[in-house]
Amino acid sequence: MCGIALIIDDETNLEEKTKKIISEINHRGPDYEGYYFEKNLALGSNRLSILDLSENGKMPFIDKSGRYLISFNGEIYNYLELKKKFNISTKTGTDTEVLIELYALFKEKMLDYLNGIYAFIIYDKETKKIFCARDRLGVKPLYYFLTNNKLIISSEIKGILKVDKNLKKINKDVLKYYLTSSSYDTIGETFFKDRNQLKPSHYMIYS
Repeated sequence: MCGIALIIDDETNLEEKTKKIISEINHRGPDYEGYYFEKNLALGSNRLSILDLSENGKMPFIDKSGRYLISFNGEIYNYLELKKKFNISTKTGTDTEVLIELYALFKEKMLDYLNGIYAFIIYDKETKKIFCARDRLGVKPLYYFLTNNKLIISSEIKGILKVDKNLKKINKDVLKYYLTSSSYDTIGETFFKDRNQLKPSHYMIYS
């Protein structure tokens, strides 16, 4: 289990806000805390080291071309098979590196090859595009808040709520549905207004 986070915004305090999210979900990955910052964008990660316990596997992880970065939560069960099948050379023993190199080869089509449980954020420094995806069963969580000029992503909804008190407005429709049906199957919505979760077996592109 790891924690991942991203903020895209025109504000100037993105570093502070991203660190607040990562601190809030630190229990997900106490081994390493990492960040990547540039203008209007911040990417963060808490790592729980399982494959390759060295610092070589720290995140956000950058591909060998230097173009793509990834913050990843989960496990790719067939990463060794994919590494062999597509002749992917790596400098670490992590599935994270195979994942980012697979994206460099196939972009979103890489999801067709994955067997595992995962939620990840990939940033393309050249096109300024964000690619996020969640595993088929939705084992690994991924929450987001999106407006015209702001995107906040976190492994847990409390990470999003941590950065802005105004984001704590209750979604009355979801609350009413839950109280009358005892079901929380709300197709991506949550108890908080405009705070959604990426649905299982879905991906999202933000440019």
